[in-house]
Amino acid sequence: MFKFPPKQPYERLDYDVEFNRFLSRGDRLVSASVSIEVVSGSDDAVSMQEDGIDLTDKIVRVWLRDGLDDVDYKVTVRAVTEQARNKEFEFLLRVRER
Repeated sequence: MFKFPPKQPYERLDYDVEFNRFLSRGDRLVSASVSIEVVSGSDDAVSMQEDGIDLTDKIVRVWLRDGLDDVDYKVTVRAVTEQARNKEFEFLLRVRER
């Protein structure tokens, strides 16, 4: 699973997920959704929040905020294309107070 560098609990940051290698010529992204789940570090409810999705023809930019210190989250990005393809990409995001 892909790992981005850790973020701190207070930060609101964007993460770009590129789908261009999965798209055929002439196809483009038309919608996307995001889900977040705790992978390790806490039994509490998920505190990291999706705070916006920006979409281009080939990139989904996910804005994330908050999160608990010393907790690892799995972020799942699901995209739908104009030619009815569905693609899912997951990444690990660690929250660490530095």
